[in-house]
Amino acid sequence: MNHDVPIFKVLRILDKRTLVIGGDLLDVELLSVGKSLSVLSKAGPMIPELNLPLVIPKAVVIVTANMGAYVIAQPEEQTFDISILTSMFIQKTRSRPNLNVNESLLTGNPAAVPIDIGDVVVKTDDVAAYVGKLARDALSAKGLPAGS
Repeated sequence: MNHDVPIFKVLRILDKRTLVIGGDLLDVELLSVGKSLSVLSKAGPMIPELNLPLVIPKAVVIVTANMGAYVIAQPEEQTFDISILTSMFIQKTRSRPNLNVNESLLTGNPAAVPIDIGDVVVKTDDVAAYVGKLARDALSAKGLPAGS
C-alpha cells in the first residue's frame, strides 16, 4: 500500500482570505480549482496513549487558481440568512455548546494559533493518511515495525 501523502506548505499570506500554497511541482500541478485543502496546526501536545502529537486543521481552503508552480486558495464562500423584521436586521448563526469538562485537563487547541508561512497543507481527504504517516514515522523512529 502506498503511504505517500502529497504535502504542501503555506508560502505567502496575501490577505485575510488568500493563501499562496506550494509543494512538489508534480503534486501542485494536479491540484484542480475547487479542490479542498486543509491547513494543519503545527504539532501540538503529545497524545501519550498514541505517542503522537495532536494535529488539527486550522482552516479548510479551496483552490481558486492553479498557477502551475503554486496555487491560490481561499476559504469557501459562505452564505448567511438575514431576516428583515421592522427595519432591524437579524442574522441567524450557528454555534456549538461548551462541553462540561475538567478544565485542569485542558491541553490547548493548536488550531487556535493563526495560520503562518510554512504551515503544512494537505488535501482535505488526505488528513487521516497524513496522521497515519506521522504514526508510522514515530514507530519507525523507535525501531518498531510500522505495519501497513
